[in-house]
Amino acid sequence: MQAYIQLKKSKVALRFIIALILLFICVNFVVDFIKQQQLKRQFLTNGGEITLGMNSPTLKNFTNNKRDLTINAERALHLSESEIFFRKIGGNSLADNYGKLDFSANSGIYLQEAKLLKLIENVALTNQANFRLNTEQAEFATEQNNITGQNRIEFSDDLGDFTAQKFDFSLNDKIYNFTKDIEVKLNSSRANAQIIAQNLTAYEQKNYLEAWQKAKYTDFEVTMFAEFFKLDYIEQAGQLVTEKIAARDQVRIFHKDIKITGVKADFFPNLQEIIITENVVLTQGENIITGESLIYDMQNSSFRILKGDDNRVKLNFIEDVKSD
Repeated sequence: MQAYIQLKKSKVALRFIIALILLFICVNFVVDFIKQQQLKRQFLTNGGEITLGMNSPTLKNFTNNKRDLTINAERALHLSESEIFFRKIGGNSLADNYGKLDFSANSGIYLQEAKLLKLIENVALTNQANFRLNTEQAEFATEQNNITGQNRIEFSDDLGDFTAQKFDFSLNDKIYNFTKDIEVKLNSSRANAQIIAQNLTAYEQKNYLEAWQKAKYTDFEVTMFAEFFKLDYIEQAGQLVTEKIAARDQVRIFHKDIKITGVKADFFPNLQEIIITENVVLTQGENIITGESLIYDMQNSSFRILKGDDNRVKLNFIEDVKSD
């Protein structure tokens, strides 16, 4: 009889434990459901529609401050009430000056309050024109239309093809900042035009770019080194036409067998002329010309000395050198 009573108590206790487990599961389900509904209402108040689940969650036509953002993914997980993690993310956003900007990545995190989309691994951003960006990590501030990242990138647009380690793009102003190990193949009318530098900013609406720190410019006929370059250009028939390259500080120019050094240089490709000023030294073999300013004619490999009170010229000729 005692054993029977003990067995009955054990069954009651087991049933009570099972009931507690079921109650805990139901409470958690209700809490999760309420949280998802709250999140859904938060998104809907911004004029969008969100469907969340483990199979095919999508965030459709989400409007954030008059900017349309569409996200779709294979899976989604709430990290908090304002953060959603997406796996195999894709979508698009309306960006000023670019139309619809498409994006994709292996994963992403959307921070609702900051209106920030973090894209991780195999990141790609493109539009229907020539904007192409590939990297391993990027942050897209959808309200400010800003894209930043600190992993090696490959980027191309009408200006050319870029590679760098860090970047910061202002899409509204079309200002591109690149940092560290930069290489640019310019879409230029001058064949094989390239720039190498540690820092570069392209102002596409103003048609110029600046490169500095261990900077180098080269094309099919000339190579220039300097601490700073400014390249002014215009666009004609889908190509960049360089109007002027200004080089400053520790300038070195190489053309055929001629080397020119100075503090400042202005290269005018259409005129095939380079104006070099301050501590100018032109070397060809053992021939040396020094002065304060001269104009070098690339087409004829000749030079002419600019007049000026301080332009004292010293010539040391071993062989004949062309001069005007």
